[in-house]
Amino acid sequence: MKTETTRVLPSGAVPRATALNVSPGARAYYDRLRARDVNHSAALRQVANRLVGILHGCLEAGTVYDETTLVASPEAARGLNS
Repeated sequence: MKTETTRVLPSGAVPRATALNVSPGARAYYDRLRARDVNHSAALRQVANRLVGILHGCLEAGTVYDETTLVASPEAARGLNS
């Protein structure tokens, strides 16, 4: 009987990395995090959490996803940079 070794990626690892390649907003947010010395894994988790939060808000409000929401700083998105 042949035994195969399979490698399992952490849940969400591929979608997080893909977001950086296809979303300028995700890339900009990731780059801001990395510039603040946040390590790679933590920055990817924060990008994923931000995307999920924004998409959840879109579903609750019945609105369409807007890339500029991701690009804005979290403080600006909450209206704290006035």
